[in-house]
Amino acid sequence: MLPPDPPLPDDLAAAWEAVQHDWDTDSRHAAFIELCAAQGRLPDAGALYRRVREELPEHATVAEQQQQRIMARALVMLAQHAPERAGPGARRVVLAAAVVVAIVMMTSAVWAASRLLANSG
Repeated sequence: MLPPDPPLPDDLAAAWEAVQHDWDTDSRHAAFIELCAAQGRLPDAGALYRRVREELPEHATVAEQQQQRIMARALVMLAQHAPERAGPGARRVVLAAAVVVAIVMMTSAVWAASRLLANSG
């Protein structure tokens, strides 16, 4: 079996060892990946599966499937931490500010045009 590339905490190292000894059991992979996600170590899990894919061709298919699972889990985590979209109240404030700026600019343009006409005549 392959030793872990990145140094892992004991619980992750034990989970990875369990995965290697029971490679064809999907629940072992799922538990390992969830443990890595909980500890913010998904990149380490990806590195381990990449190494298996590269060095153990007989396990490459499962390793690639687990890398896809890791990517999906990472995307879920990103979506959970994404900033919330602006609500209707924030949109109203932005719209009101834009209207005020437009009115000020139009008023300034009219005033400047009237001053220009008054000075030219």
